[in-house]
Amino acid sequence: MDSPDYNYNLDPTTIKFKKGKDEREDVQKKTFTKWINSQLSKAKRATITDLFTDLRDGERLLSLLEVLGGLSLVRLFFCYKIFKVGALGRVNVKLT
Repeated sequence: MDSPDYNYNLDPTTIKFKKGKDEREDVQKKTFTKWINSQLSKAKRATITDLFTDLRDGERLLSLLEVLGGLSLVRLFFCYKIFKVGALGRVNVKLT
């Protein structure tokens, strides 16, 4: 089994296009991760290693917003201890 999509009847051009798309997405992810780390390092903040997992909880996302906006945002730490909310809920609480 070559791929999880099970697209065995694709022509070579389509296969090449899909492979190129995956490579472009990897390059974009790596480039954006480096840019975020360069912004966070200006303020001596914790950097990220994986774009999707490290921004998921909202902590580093909030740090990035503080660095880019040049201001300090309110952090609601009590939400972690009192309420067991998912990662999306924490991000929503931080941004509202």
